[in-house]
Amino acid sequence: MLPEQAGQGIIENKVINLHLNLSAPKLLTTAISMWLSQVSEFLDIVESIEDPVEAIYGMLSHIKKTGVELQHEAREIMARKTLR
Repeated sequence: MLPEQAGQGIIENKVINLHLNLSAPKLLTTAISMWLSQVSEFLDIVESIEDPVEAIYGMLSHIKKTGVELQHEAREIMARKTLR
């Protein structure tokens, strides 16, 4: 999910609710502010990762299959999806 899409539905709902009570310039300012705060949080997380390769290894450490085994499994899954 891209940062632009993160929480988009929530922002849209809040903006619609705010529209009932705020003028257009205030509404726009509030919407931009809400979007920037969410993007900022996402960037904070991304920037906190020192070594992305190690982060990926950490996320995959519970998987006991080798890369080749995973590639074969992915090929089999794609073949099954194609045959449906």
